[in-house]
Amino acid sequence: MPLPSSPSGLRLADRMAGVVPNAIGELLKHGTDPSVISFAGGYPDASLFPVEGIRAVMDELLDGRHNDALQYTVSGRAAGAPRAGRPTLKSLDTQGRVIHLGSFSKILAPGMRLGWAIAAPDILARLGLLKLAADTQCSTLNMAAAAAFMERYDIHAHIDHMCGVYKRKRDLMLDSLEEHMPPGVTWTHPIGDLFTWLTLPDGFDASAFARDQALPIAKVAYVPGATFFPVEQEPNHARVNFSGTTDANITEGVRRLGTVLRKTLPG
Repeated sequence: MPLPSSPSGLRLADRMAGVVPNAIGELLKHGTDPSVISFAGGYPDASLFPVEGIRAVMDELLDGRHNDALQYTVSGRAAGAPRAGRPTLKSLDTQGRVIHLGSFSKILAPGMRLGWAIAAPDILARLGLLKLAADTQCSTLNMAAAAAFMERYDIHAHIDHMCGVYKRKRDLMLDSLEEHMPPGVTWTHPIGDLFTWLTLPDGFDASAFARDQALPIAKVAYVPGATFFPVEQEPNHARVNFSGTTDANITEGVRRLGTVLRKTLPG
C-alpha cells in the first residue's frame, strides 16, 4: 500500500523516515541469491521524499552489492497531478543499477499487456533472453497498435486527460466512502493509483465478509487485502477500484457496501 496518507493522518514519508540505508543493507546480508528491491506505483515520489535523500539511500544501499538492482515500476499517475519535472529513480542512478519499467496496459488499454524497460545495456540483454525463453515476444499486433498510436497521437496529452478522469472518479469514491462508511472504517487517499485501500477494525475478516455478505447480498465485489501482506497476513483490509466502473456504480456500490457493513460491525 504505497500511498501517502489516510484519514488517520498516517503518511508514508513519516513511516519511511526511520528506515535508514544501513538497516536495509543489514537485511540484505541475509539473502543468498542476487536481490532485486522493487518499488511500484511511482514511489518513492519526490513530492514526499527529498531528492538528495533518495539519491543517498540508493548509492549507499547498492554500494559494493554488484548482483543487486533497484526495480522501479511506474503503474501510472492516474489519480494525481502530472509529474512533470519530478525525477525518477532512474534519473538519479549513478551506477547503472536501476531498471525503470513501464506498461501500456496502465496508460493506454488494459488488455495490451505490453511494456518497456530502461536499463543498462547488459541488463537489457539479459532481460531480452529471459523474455525469449518465457514466451518469445509480446503480441506483434499489440506492438504495432502501440507504435501506431505513438506515431499519430500525443501519449502525454492522453495521460494528462486520463489523470483528470480518474481524479474525478477517485474524489467521487472518497466522498461516497465519507458518506456511507460506518465508524471504525478508514481508507487511503491515493495520488498515483487506481484503487483505494480500506482498513476495517481488528479481527474483521474481509474475505469471509465478501463471500457471505458483500457478494451475495450487496452484489459488490472487492479484493480482500490479506494476501497483500507477504509475511503476516492481515485479513481486515480490502482494495476497491474506482477506475474501471461508472460514476453511478461507484456511488451505489459504496452505499450498498456501507449498508451491509453497518449491520455487521458493532456500534
